Amino acid sequence: MGAYRYGRPHVGYQALMSSVLLTYSGALGYVTELLSGDFNAAFGRSSHHQVWSEAMVVTPLMRGLLGIEVSEGGRRLSFAPQVPANWDRVRARNVAVGDARYDLMLERTTGRETIRVERRVQVNAASAARIIVAPAFPLDAKIRSVTVNGRAAKFETQRTGDVQRVEVNVDAEPPIAEVVFTYDEGTEVYVEPEPLKPAQSNQGIRILRSRADANALRLVVEGVGGRSYTLGVRSARRLGEASGVKVSRAGNADQQLLLTFDGPPDTYTRREVVIPLQAR
Repeated sequence: MGAYRYGRPHVGYQALMSSVLLTYSGALGYVTELLSGDFNAAFGRSSHHQVWSEAMVVTPLMRGLLGIEVSEGGRRLSFAPQVPANWDRVRARNVAVGDARYDLMLERTTGRETIRVERRVQVNAASAARIIVAPAFPLDAKIRSVTVNGRAAKFETQRTGDVQRVEVNVDAEPPIAEVVFTYDEGTEVYVEPEPLKPAQSNQGIRILRSRADANALRLVVEGVGGRSYTLGVRSARRLGEASGVKVSRAGNADQQLLLTFDGPPDTYTRREVVIPLQAR
């Protein structure tokens, strides 16, 4: 939660997935808070099917990655998603806001992001008085316009950590609000989560910071010595060369970075990488 709140979505996603990947290791809904990685077994002090066992899956997913928050006694709904770069769409259905229920949707195409907030019709249901939409974009993305149900809307941009949030106040009266963001693409990196293997120690890459500006993509990453890792990159610009980094692209797929880490094996090493960004 803290990583998402401070605009560090890569750190938040890594922490979230470390719990999510345990979902099917035991009984349905069993995600223990005390786990022996060496033996792939819960400790005797572990609890299951209690609120804190699943809290670190549900809470960072709903309030962190999706940024869904209901406040002011059910009168205010916020939808502030920070989804990974390779997620083009996400939906959340039946979100309780007061007595009403809402369906939320995000969909991305090149240079365009659409967020849809739909109130389900319920008799005598008290709905939200305020709806705030505030998705996150890369720091080098440039917002051109925002519309709500086809009309130009005012928006505020605020930089937080490695992202910029674009906040729009939406009229809560119409049953459907469609918010469309038109923008120049920024630069984002992502890593595909690897399946867990019993008794395997941590070996995956850790993305601690990812910031892009007018000239370069700046990464702070950690990896195990002697290993190489592949990162996907979505950007409207072409990646240049950097020391210890190989850039590749296959057809219309996203660009890829191959990062190699020096140092002793089985030990994490930190690297700060600066990759030039060039016009295509």
